[in-house]
Amino acid sequence: MIFVQSLGCVAFLMLYFALEAHTCPCQRKSDCEHPQTVPIYEDKKEVYVFSRGASNVQTWSWNTITALVVPEEFSVNNESHSSAMCVTHRNKRKFAITVSMNLSGEIDSVSNESKSWIDFVVSKQQSWYADIVVVNLMPYFKSDVNSTKKDHQEMAIILKRVGTKIKDLSNYSAEINCIIPWKPPCSEEDDDHCDFSTLSTDGCEKYIINPDSFTDVAGVKCRAKATIPLAKLLYGISEYVSHHISYSSIILGIPWHGYDYLCTDIENDVCIIGKTNDCNVNRKMMSLADLMSDPRKLMDEAKYSAIYAAPFYTNKNGSHQIWFENKLSLLGKYRVAHEMDLKGVAVMYGDDLSTKMSPNALVNDEEVWSWLTHEIILSVSKEPIRADFHVADTVAAVAVSCLLVGTFLGTLFTCLALKKRVKKPRQPFARDGGANVDEFLDEDPTL
Repeated sequence: MIFVQSLGCVAFLMLYFALEAHTCPCQRKSDCEHPQTVPIYEDKKEVYVFSRGASNVQTWSWNTITALVVPEEFSVNNESHSSAMCVTHRNKRKFAITVSMNLSGEIDSVSNESKSWIDFVVSKQQSWYADIVVVNLMPYFKSDVNSTKKDHQEMAIILKRVGTKIKDLSNYSAEINCIIPWKPPCSEEDDDHCDFSTLSTDGCEKYIINPDSFTDVAGVKCRAKATIPLAKLLYGISEYVSHHISYSSIILGIPWHGYDYLCTDIENDVCIIGKTNDCNVNRKMMSLADLMSDPRKLMDEAKYSAIYAAPFYTNKNGSHQIWFENKLSLLGKYRVAHEMDLKGVAVMYGDDLSTKMSPNALVNDEEVWSWLTHEIILSVSKEPIRADFHVADTVAAVAVSCLLVGTFLGTLFTCLALKKRVKKPRQPFARDGGANVDEFLDEDPTL
């Protein structure tokens, strides 16, 4: 009995010191409290905004955000980094940390490696007072492309234990979200490997599609193209749904950045990449703010790809080709999120509104934040999108109408013209005035 009581005391002390070990890094202790009433959109849609390194987030448009996600490199002991959490909670929004799933090979949920990873994630969540833990599965899927259904089941157990341990320590249920590539990272012919049912049921509450995964693919030839090719996006989502991930748990990552590709030549607007066929060597990321620093060049001289549904710009000597996003291309992606009834979108990245020269100043802040067009993706109504957003539909309808009207009028005018110019055939000898004429001459000019 004494032994049992001693164990109880030890467990209580461990829990006490675990909670006390994480002191609030904010000046106001209330900023470390999980938001009790997070203002969410109808139908519980989400708008995550990722930070690539910016910690000065006070000026961001918080009325349009449901959660802020900071990078894995952020340290709670860095005052500038921790201020991002304080500002997020002060605005009554959810705060999320990022951790990588760096386990490799066959996953074993009871191995020492797995236990260490769980302890690390839980400790990080506790010290950051995070509401969401975003687990980046990209490193795992890149290192182990032949992951099996059993691996996914073991991974789900690990992720579930993270959530359970967090709740035991703080009496708070933190969300577990997962970052995934644009399509299931396994063979399409092997459904057993592609079965995500366990992972989606017990592991990840939401899945965030990484927009850079469309072009950042090892072993695939680098090509200058849109960050998110629309056809690939639709295909990838359908593949996840067919492998037991619901539409309502998918969050679409939206890039607010573009890429400047280095070309050796340009043929038919296609950028020819050099011998070193590596996208990391032949391109560099450009923030939206850097792209907008010379808007005239991009808006006046850029072309629009109907295949990729995105704009691109080629410099005059053909040595560079820039693929980027504008209001029209982003609108198409928001429409996908709306019409497929996805959980929401994740902007990558909020700090793309700042330039390298002035990282703390936001370019065109109000206009670009409005590009989220939340009335499209966050409407509880499943009816078609407002008429003013159906630009392509309207243009097509007008064109077809003009074609039909033009065809009708053209036919009408042609008939009238022919009726006027083609005379009705007369009876023979009509010019004889009805006289009884029995003979006629061949040279008669009136015949």
